[in-house]
Amino acid sequence: MDKMGKIAKRFRLGASLLSLLLPSLINHNAIAADNSDKILSRPVKGRDITVSLPAEKTVRITFDRYSAMIDSRRFLIWSGEFDPFRLPSPSLWQDIFEKMKAIGFNTVTIQLDWAYHSPAPGVYDFNGIRDIDRLLSMAKVAGLYVVVRIGPYADADLSRGGFPGWLTRQKVDARSDDPVYLAAVDEWLTRVNAIISRHQYDGDKGNVILYQVEDRLGDPSPVKQRYMAHLYAKARHDGITLPIFHNETGPVGDWLSVARSGEDVASLIDLHGFSINTTRFCDTQNQPLREAAPPDLGYYNLDNSASFLKRPATSLITIEDGSADYWGSNEQYNCLANSNDERHEMLILGNNLINGLTNQTLRMVYGGINWGWLGQSGRITSFDYGAPIDEARNLRPKADGLKRLGQFISTFSDITKMMPGSVIVPTSSHIRVLHNVNPDTNSHLFFITHKPANSLHDSKFTFSVALPDGTYTLPEEGNLELNGHDSKYLIAGFNLGRNRLVYSTSQFQTMITQGEHDIALFNGRQGEAGEIVLRYETKPRVTVIEGDARYFYDPARHDLRLNYIHGGLTRIKIENGGPAPLILLIGDEKESARFSRFSTDAGDVLVFGPSLVRQASSTDLTLSLKGDTGSQETLEVWAPPAITTLEWNSHHVAFSRNFLNGNFIAKDFLPEPENFTLPDLMTLDWQAAEGTPEARPNFDDSHWQKADDTDDSAIISPPEGQPNLNADSYGFHDGDIWYRGHFVGDPQAKSLTLHYGAGGSGFLQLWMDGQFLGENEIENGLSQPSTRGSFRINLPESAQKAGDHVFSVMIRLNGHREDNADNNMQRAPSGLIAASLSDPSGAAYAVPISWRVQGNLGGENLLDTDRGALNNGGQFGERSGWHLPGYSDSNWSSADMTRLSSTPGTTWYRSHVKLNLPKENDITLGLTIGDGHKIRSKSHYRMLIFVNGWNIGQYIAHIGPQTVFSIPAGIIDYNGDNLLALAVTSDGTAFDKENTVMEPIHLTVLHNVRGGVPIEKIDAANWKDIKEAQEQQ
Repeated sequence: MDKMGKIAKRFRLGASLLSLLLPSLINHNAIAADNSDKILSRPVKGRDITVSLPAEKTVRITFDRYSAMIDSRRFLIWSGEFDPFRLPSPSLWQDIFEKMKAIGFNTVTIQLDWAYHSPAPGVYDFNGIRDIDRLLSMAKVAGLYVVVRIGPYADADLSRGGFPGWLTRQKVDARSDDPVYLAAVDEWLTRVNAIISRHQYDGDKGNVILYQVEDRLGDPSPVKQRYMAHLYAKARHDGITLPIFHNETGPVGDWLSVARSGEDVASLIDLHGFSINTTRFCDTQNQPLREAAPPDLGYYNLDNSASFLKRPATSLITIEDGSADYWGSNEQYNCLANSNDERHEMLILGNNLINGLTNQTLRMVYGGINWGWLGQSGRITSFDYGAPIDEARNLRPKADGLKRLGQFISTFSDITKMMPGSVIVPTSSHIRVLHNVNPDTNSHLFFITHKPANSLHDSKFTFSVALPDGTYTLPEEGNLELNGHDSKYLIAGFNLGRNRLVYSTSQFQTMITQGEHDIALFNGRQGEAGEIVLRYETKPRVTVIEGDARYFYDPARHDLRLNYIHGGLTRIKIENGGPAPLILLIGDEKESARFSRFSTDAGDVLVFGPSLVRQASSTDLTLSLKGDTGSQETLEVWAPPAITTLEWNSHHVAFSRNFLNGNFIAKDFLPEPENFTLPDLMTLDWQAAEGTPEARPNFDDSHWQKADDTDDSAIISPPEGQPNLNADSYGFHDGDIWYRGHFVGDPQAKSLTLHYGAGGSGFLQLWMDGQFLGENEIENGLSQPSTRGSFRINLPESAQKAGDHVFSVMIRLNGHREDNADNNMQRAPSGLIAASLSDPSGAAYAVPISWRVQGNLGGENLLDTDRGALNNGGQFGERSGWHLPGYSDSNWSSADMTRLSSTPGTTWYRSHVKLNLPKENDITLGLTIGDGHKIRSKSHYRMLIFVNGWNIGQYIAHIGPQTVFSIPAGIIDYNGDNLLALAVTSDGTAFDKENTVMEPIHLTVLHNVRGGVPIEKIDAANWKDIKEAQEQQ
C-alpha cells in the first residue's frame, strides 16, 4: 500500500466501517465520533482524481453507536422517500414536503434520476420541473433534512434504472471503472454535485445531511471497488463534505463483507446502508398474504455475528414497504395500502427502533406517476405504491399511525440513546416484551409484540419490571391487551415537562409546556383499558373534564394512578400536587391522530381538529395556522400565553377560551371545500385525424435515418451481416419507433419473422404495401415480464412478385429493464433486432431488406426541453405536434368517441376542456376511462393521454389494470382552457368486428380539500415554439 493509501486508511468518519471492523479495539461505551473533526484532513483517491480535503472544515454530521448527531446534538433520522421526477409540478413538491412534516418525518430521502436531466451527452437541464436547487430549498423551508441518492445508477423502478438513453450507446460495462463510462458519470456528478454542495448542512445553511452513491451494487470485485472509490473521490473533489454511504441489499451485504475482510475501503464508503423489503404482498385475487415477522437487525439479533448489529445506529436502513403495479395485474394498490396498514408499519418501524436502528427511511411516502416513458419495463403509469400519501396526494389512514409515531419520536428525545435493559418475562408465552434504557436519564422504552410477531392472537398479560421510581407490575389493575395484528411502544421514568411519569400503558404521543401548564397526549386502541401512573409528593386535585376515568392516590408511594378505557378523547386536569398543573389528553387512535404539534417563536403549540395542519407561526400576539379541511371541521389550540389572536389560512378566527382545558376553541367551524361541477367530456366537441401515414406505400421516408452497420452496443446483436436495427443506436430511446423496410419482390419472400425488444406489454404492428398484416404483444401479467418478442407471419402473394415493396413496422417501447443485477440489461435492444424475409423451407434472411428508422422528434437533439426526453415517442402526431396547445385541428373531422376507428393504426382525438374551479380548494382531477370498476375492456386498444402537451399516461384497454389517471395541478389549468389529446392505437376491425367500443372518458375528482399550497401553472412550449425551434436547427 502506498503512503497515501495508508494515510487514507488511518482516519474514518464517526460511523466509519473501521469502527465496525475493529469492535474489540473500541471501548463499548465510547462515542465513535470523538475524532470526527479529523476526517476531512485525510486525502482520498479515485481514478484520475486525488484530493486532500481542508482540515479546517468542521464535520457537522457524525454517528456513534446510538444515533446520528448534528453538531453534536443527537438526532434520529426519520425519513421517507419522495421521487420528485414522478411529480412534474414544482408547486406540489411543497405540498408533499409539508404533508411529510405533518405526519412526523424530519427528513426526506430524495432520489435523483440522471436520465431525467440529460437528453444527450453534455446536455443537462436543471430548470423548471428539474430544478433541484428549488427542490432542496423547499424541503428546508418545510423543516426537513435531506438524504440525497445521487446515482449514477438509481434503480427506483426507472427505465434503464435511471441511466440516460444516450448511455446505452456505450459498448462498455456500466457500473465499472471503465474510463469511457466514468467520463460520462463525471459529466453528471460534476453538475449535480455543484448543486448538492450548496445545500449541504453547515449550521444555519443547507439541509442535506447524507449522500448516497450507487444502489445495491453487488460483486465487490476489484473493478467495482475502484468504481466506488472513484465515486467517493469525485464527491470529495466536488466539495461534498457529508458522510457518504451505499445502499446494499440486506443487512450483511457484499460491501460490508469487504469491509469486514480488512480490505482497504477507506475511500469507498463512510456509513453502512442497506435495504430490507418488509412488504406484505397480495395474491392475484388481492387478498393479503401472511405477514412475515420482522427481523431483529440490531440489539436483539440472536446470532449477532455481524459486527454492525452491535452498533446498529451506524447504519441507515431503507424499508421497502409497498410495490409498483404492473401491466396485466388485478390492480394491487388498494390491497397493498390496506395490507401494509398502520399496524404493519408500526410493527416494522417499532421493531427497528427497539433494536437500535435509529436511522430509517420508508420507501415510499409518496409514489407519484410514471408519466411519459419514465417507468421501467412492465410498470403501469401509476406509481402509487400503496404509500401513506396516495398518488392524488390524499393522506391514507395509515398516515395516522406514522403521525403518532413521528410525534412520539420527536418528543421522546431519550430514544436517541438507548441500550438493552433487563430481560422482561410477561405472564403470557404468546407475548414478547423488549426493553431498552437510556443510560443517561434512566428512562425506559418497551416494545411489545406477539411471539412470533406476525401472530394474530388475542392476548392478555402483565409484566413486572424495576423502574427508576420503584418496582411495578404493569398494569396494576387488570391486564394489558394485544389483540390481533398489533404492537405497542410504552415508556416509563420520563419527565412530562415538570411532571413525573412513572409509567403508562397508553402510548405516549407528544407534549408541550404552555406557561404554567404541562400538556401531554397519550393514545391507545379503541376499547382497550389504559393506565397511567404519575408521581406527586402530595395528593393532587384531579378533574375529569371529558370522558370517563378513575383515579387513585397512594400516599406511601406518592403515586397517582389513572384508569380508563380508550374511546374518543378523555381530558383530565391534575393540579396542586406538583410543580405545575398537568393536562392529560388521552385519545383513541383516531382522535389522537387529529393532534398536531409545532414550535413557534412564541413557544410550542398543540392543535386539535383539522384534517391537516401544515404550518404554525407567530408574530407579536398572533398565531397563524395554515392547513386543509375536507369538511366543516372544529379547531382547538393550546397556544403560548402571549397569543391573543388566531388565524386560519390568513383569515381571522373568533374563539373562546376554555380556562379548564387551557386552550382556545374556535366559535365557528372551519370552512369546507366549495362545491363545483366538471364538464362532461363525452359531450365536448371532439375532432379526429388518422395518424398512421407511415403505413402508406408512398410515404416519404427519405429523411429518416438509414439503418446500416452502425456499431451496436446492445447486449443482443443481430446475426452477422444483418443491419443494426437497434433504435438506441440512432438516438431513439423511448415511446413509439417506426421502421420502413424496402425490398424487391422475390419468390422466396413468403414469410417475415421479426425479432424485437419493447418491454413488458410492448407491441408491434405490421403493414406491407399499406395492407395491415397484424400485430404482436409481449407478455403481460408478470411483475418482471420478458422484454423481447418474435412475430412470424406468412406474406401475401404480392410479396413474391417483382417490383418495389415496403414493410411499415410500429413498435411501442414500454420501458426498459433496470440494471439491478449488474448485467447491463439497460442495454437490451430497443425496437427491431432482426428481420428475416425468406421461404420457410429455405435459408433465413434470404431476401435483403433496406431499413429506415424514426423515433421522437429530434431524437437526442431535443426540441421540447420543457417536458423533456421522456415525454414523447415517435408517433406521427407527436412529431407533428398534434398533442400540443396551439396546433390547429380545424381541418380535422368531427369525432365519434364511442367507437374505435375501423382503420388499423393510430387515430388522434382532440378537444378543449374549460375549467373554472374554486381557487380556495386544493384539487386533483383524474381522467377515468370506463366505469372505473372494470380493470379490463373487451375492446382491444391502447391510448396515450396528453393534457396540455404532457403525456400523463397510457391506457391499455384489454390488458389493464389502470383506468384512472391523475393529472397534476399545474399541468392542468383549473381556471382556463386545457387541451386534451388522445392517441388511440388499435387493429381497427381487421380481426374483431364485434368488440369495437371505445370506453367512455370522464373527469373525476380524486382529491378535494380547502387549503393546499399556491399552484403555479407550468410554462411549457406550445406548437409554435416547437416549430420555431425546429426551423432554427
